Amino acid sequence: MKTMMTERETKQTAMAVVIAIVLGAIIVLIAILFFSKPAHGEESKVISGSFVIGGYEPKKFAVDLTKRELTDACFQGIKADSPKMGEYNLKVLVIGSADTTGVSAENDPLSKNRAEPVAALLRYYLPQGTQVEVVPRGDSENARQVRVEWKYVPAPLKPATAPIVVEKTTVVEKEIKSPPYVAFGLFFAAIIFILLVSGIKIGKRKKVVKLETAEPTTQTQWFDEWLEVGGHRVKIEVKGKFRRSPFYNKGGTQIIRDSKKGIVDSLKGCLKGTEFESQKQELIKKGVIV
Repeated sequence: MKTMMTERETKQTAMAVVIAIVLGAIIVLIAILFFSKPAHGEESKVISGSFVIGGYEPKKFAVDLTKRELTDACFQGIKADSPKMGEYNLKVLVIGSADTTGVSAENDPLSKNRAEPVAALLRYYLPQGTQVEVVPRGDSENARQVRVEWKYVPAPLKPATAPIVVEKTTVVEKEIKSPPYVAFGLFFAAIIFILLVSGIKIGKRKKVVKLETAEPTTQTQWFDEWLEVGGHRVKIEVKGKFRRSPFYNKGGTQIIRDSKKGIVDSLKGCLKGTEFESQKQELIKKGVIV
């Protein structure tokens, strides 16, 4: 009878040790998961700002030297607001406006013409893939200006590539006859702890490095292209999606557009406009306009 009581007590003691070790491992796991939250998930806030480019004369929309400097200052403001951690999507609105001195039928395209050159410059400055949207407001705001609004929005987290599978271990109870069972319990708990720590390390999110699509070498330099415009052949310069006109605006800045249609429309205006006549004749002499 005394021997049976001893074996029962030994068995109960060993089971208590195993239960305590398992509970301790669970508590450690919960604590590690609680204190190892990804930094991106602790605080997801929207970072936004705005910038106003003014000083437009009535019916004028070209980006002169002053406007270019203001656009560069706007880019510096967007760059300064960029988040230091986490992955964000940048969205930019370029809002063009006109005053109420003219009629709405003229002010609507005028506000768009003011916003598009600024948007083209920002697309040139900002990283490829940035969403830049032109919003013409006509004379609804009664202001001769372009307002740039930007917003950094946290990108959605991507799901893990593959779940971590931990095989279940079945413990078969056997009659305990000697103290080494305690050592076996500690060994088993150590294995569980190592598996848990390894799983946490594998499960931590790694920063995703976005590789930009490689562009042809011609994208890094300007090259010549001839266009048929208004009965003339005009030589322009092309770099990626940007087209550079041989004409300069009043501010002394060479006219740039971010589409073929935009540069064609600009060349038509320059070829017909009397204010560009002296430039036109000089370009004809140089063989840039044929």
